[in-house]
Amino acid sequence: MTRPATRPSRPQAERGTATRKSLVEAAVRRLIAHGYAGATVRNIARESGVSAGAVQYHFKTKEDLALAALAHVFEEVARRLADIDPRDTGIDERARRIVDTLWEFYGGPRYVAAAEILMGTRQQAALHERIRACRLALAAAYRDMWDRLMGDTLLDPDERQNLLRFAIATLRGLALLRLHESDTTLFDPHLARLRDLIAVAMRDGVAPAAISVTASATPAEPVKASAIFV
Repeated sequence: MTRPATRPSRPQAERGTATRKSLVEAAVRRLIAHGYAGATVRNIARESGVSAGAVQYHFKTKEDLALAALAHVFEEVARRLADIDPRDTGIDERARRIVDTLWEFYGGPRYVAAAEILMGTRQQAALHERIRACRLALAAAYRDMWDRLMGDTLLDPDERQNLLRFAIATLRGLALLRLHESDTTLFDPHLARLRDLIAVAMRDGVAPAAISVTASATPAEPVKASAIFV
């Protein structure tokens, strides 16, 4: 007679969760310091103080661990954005906190980890599809968070998404420049301008992308639900 499978005890489950978190953090650190090629299972195991077999128990492949690391760093940003309560912050303060929270990520080393995964796997078709699915899920979470932050503004749903994509595109561009510039004060005027643009859009109900479209008298394209911008 076959015995029913037993569930892990709570302490065992908690240890497993802690080990997974430790491995994901080790992967992030390794990606930042050594790139995707240098973030091997063996090196991540060594940095975490566990065996390579223990890594493979929790993550069957390096690719599985990379996907977990990618989701982890973006989910951190979403949690920080969730701390911003639109009921307790005026428009200018909210715009400042939004930009500062996003720039802390895009202008910092943890975005380097994400970029290493995106660049290091770009020629692996099967993995690319898995990463795309992960990024689509993350983008959907960001859209929901953004709608909450913009819920009391005059922006309609499409303009909210235009503003979000504009902000992320701007910060990603600055992040590339940040890789080559050690003087962080160079970015202050750009970030200040982005804060102002977001605040004006929230007050006036018109996103920057829509302003340029209106000026050229070209109809705006609808925001695609499947758009990836994270």
